[in-house]
Amino acid sequence: MLEMTVPGRQIQSPTELSDFWSLHSLVTQFADIQPQRQEQDRQHQNVTVQATQRPLRVLIADDDRVKCLLLKEYICSCEHEVVEAVTAGGIAAIQSYARYSPDVVLLDVSMRRLNGFTVCQNLLSRNPNAKIVLMSDRMDENDLSVMRSGATGFLRKPFHLEEVREMLDFLAA
Repeated sequence: MLEMTVPGRQIQSPTELSDFWSLHSLVTQFADIQPQRQEQDRQHQNVTVQATQRPLRVLIADDDRVKCLLLKEYICSCEHEVVEAVTAGGIAAIQSYARYSPDVVLLDVSMRRLNGFTVCQNLLSRNPNAKIVLMSDRMDENDLSVMRSGATGFLRKPFHLEEVREMLDFLAA
């Protein structure tokens, strides 16, 4: 009687041995072509994403001038356009939105004169399809006021600049 042990299984007949080697051969072939297939899929996804994305026109509204400038430089390096970086408060953000009609607004929640929630509601009343990303260091995306704001997205400060790029790429798709 034929008896052979393979990891996790004991093979006792020629048929089982033949089945084992057939399966082993398939697994080996699959393992050899799988990395090639993954690379082809990855290249296809990159082409698809690049073909569907267009540069976004972004308005930044944050009363911290340094953060505004940093965001502006980074967003421009991601091949998006910053139409304006507003540091004068909520009223100026509303005026800038009316002037430029940006694709996306990065909006700080804590600003002078009008806070980000009030600005968000104002912009959405003018354009229900406005893409507004709230930014805050005092709350997170699960905060009830954030969820009720109507904003498209949320970034918790401090955030990595890569998170901004990911958000913009998501909104551009």
